[in-house]
Order: sequence, then C-alpha cells, then structure tokens
Amino acid sequence: MVAVGLDIAWGYGGMLALGQGLFFGLGAYAMAMHLSLEQVPDGSLPSFMSLYSDNTELPLLWKPFQSFWATIIAAVVVPAVVAALLGLLVFKRRIRGPYFALLTQATAVIFALVLIGNLKLTAGFNGLTGFSTVFGRNKYALRPTAGCTTWPPSCCWWCWGGHARGPQPLRQAAAGHP
Repeated sequence: MVAVGLDIAWGYGGMLALGQGLFFGLGAYAMAMHLSLEQVPDGSLPSFMSLYSDNTELPLLWKPFQSFWATIIAAVVVPAVVAALLGLLVFKRRIRGPYFALLTQATAVIFALVLIGNLKLTAGFNGLTGFSTVFGRNKYALRPTAGCTTWPPSCCWWCWGGHARGPQPLRQAAAGHP
C-alpha cells in the first residue's frame, strides 16, 4: 500500500511524499488502542495509565476504542480525514516540489511529537505494548491451521505465473498483446 501510494504520488504526480507513514500510523495506533483495552478487564485502565497519570476512569478519547467496530471505522476514517485536510491545504495553496516533501515530512514529525508528548494518553516513547491476546486469541498459542493461510496464496501466485517476471496477463499487456 505504501509503495503504491508513493508510486502514484511521486511516479505519476511528480510529488515526493515523505510523510505517508503518518496515515498508516494513525490507523495502526487506533487498533493498538483497542488491543490495549482488550488486555485489561472491563472497567480497568491500561497499565501505562496507572503509571503515568492519576486517571481513575478511562479518558474520553479512549472510550470509542472499547468497541471493535468503532475501532475499525476510526482506523479508516481518522487517517482519511487527516489526509483530506492535508490534501486540501496542498491543493488550495498549490504546494509543489521540495515544499511538498518538507510539508509532508513536517506533518509526520508534528504528529509524532504530539503522540510522544501526551504521555498520559498515549504512553509516549514507550508506545502501546504488552499484547498477549489479539482479538481474544492468545498470540503465543500454536494453531494447526496457520499453514492453511499461507500456502494457498503462494500456490496461486506460483501457478498464475508470478515466479517468472510477473503474471502472464501483465506480461502480455506490457508486450502490447490484447
């Protein structure tokens, strides 16, 4: 996804985007907030909140992330809104060239500083860690079905011709054949 976005922005648009990690990071942090709440019993706070803050109840910012579906929506909508606002600024002001690259990188740095500076809400430099369960499953438990999810896609890739310089339909299209 990052490579495709960079290819479209830089390859087709001629605009070097250095801050694309910001949008992926916002979505990932939303999911990490949900996973942090999944680790503690209902009504409890994540461990870093008891260390760094004097909160007795979950902050308002964290409440929507108790729901899996609200988290999925936030992981998509929040980065999209931030990207739309940044895009509106870029296109309205006609920012191009090195200024665009600097703006995107500066935006990523600003968001990183905001996350790191809010130690009581985001755990700062330590980040959100200590996930032993992911969506209710122990991440250390062995699953006999793990191979079933990796073999079929790789077999399809091999059979479709991905092993020899790209899939057959793409090679034909590149050569000019219908």
